Amino acid sequence: MKLSELQQQKKKALVLFLTAGYPQLDSTVPLALELGQAGADIIELGMPFSDPLADGPVIQASSQQAIKNGITLEHILGQVKEFGNIRIFAGVNGLLKSILHYGEERFFADAANVGVDGVILPEVPLEESDRFLSLARKHHLADILLVSPATTDNEFARSIKSHQGFSIVSLRQASPAAQASAISSLM
Repeated sequence: MKLSELQQQKKKALVLFLTAGYPQLDSTVPLALELGQAGADIIELGMPFSDPLADGPVIQASSQQAIKNGITLEHILGQVKEFGNIRIFAGVNGLLKSILHYGEERFFADAANVGVDGVILPEVPLEESDRFLSLARKHHLADILLVSPATTDNEFARSIKSHQGFSIVSLRQASPAAQASAISSLM
């Protein structure tokens, strides 16, 4: 995995975000390839949805335009297949309902088959994440936790200890004690 490789080299990762299907429906692949050639280590691919309230105005606007452009989950997976060797972390921003409709098992299998490296599910509460983390592991996708602002320091520390992956995405500033606990459990 790219993050492990960079960690061993004591390098930082340049992680960039793209909204799938924006600015044009089929601009995702050329943009991702250009970003990869320009030095991006990881591209987080945002999967647009109709009500991206947790995102800022730029991502909200790009999601709305991508939906107007006709982006679908099937189209996004097809685009990822064209990325080749670029390391992709698909940010599934608010599409849990779509994944459930698509079929959880089918989605994780298809994501792995087209070259997705990991899936971020920001709307899944930490205490309900096990079923999705197990699907990610089953299909050899990075298991990435997203800690919400409502997560307590104790829950945060407990989740880190039980987490098998090393990538944690956080939407909050944990206390120094929780950060220290998280770091020590990852080493």
